[in-house]
Amino acid sequence: MSFNTFYTVVLSASATLMGLLFFAVLFNADRKGHKLGNRWLYVARSTLNIYVVLLFLPLVLLFPDFDDRLRAGIILALAVFSMVRQYGWWRSTLVLDSLLWLFLAPIGAFALIAHSAVLSLVWRVPFHGPRLSIVILALFTMALRNSWDLVFEHAGLSGQ
Repeated sequence: MSFNTFYTVVLSASATLMGLLFFAVLFNADRKGHKLGNRWLYVARSTLNIYVVLLFLPLVLLFPDFDDRLRAGIILALAVFSMVRQYGWWRSTLVLDSLLWLFLAPIGAFALIAHSAVLSLVWRVPFHGPRLSIVILALFTMALRNSWDLVFEHAGLSGQ
């Protein structure tokens, strides 16, 4: 599979899941009794932040005739912006049980994306590679796990 095919699949799947999550949160915003309590809004924001990265990262990598330095600069800005947003939302709740899935894992993935962008900017290391693909799959897994918590746990369909 080529990188373009991989990025196209990730882009389309992320757009679809982000849209479904948006409507699920919209229709359940006033409903009470979520297992996450008042933290469900933070989980939604965190998950949407991950989906935004999963949308824009492949999109920037698929732009034709883009200079690699410009591409790396945009991706670096996206990663730094996402890390700041993730920290701000986690800091507002300061719940330690959400530390791994909602803070450390996304921040680590965003940091690896930023590191790849810096390598591309400074030493002209090609941005495409298996490491970036694994990071994208890890982000996708985090977003799916958080989406599951938001939608199915809220609806009481998980059996817990």
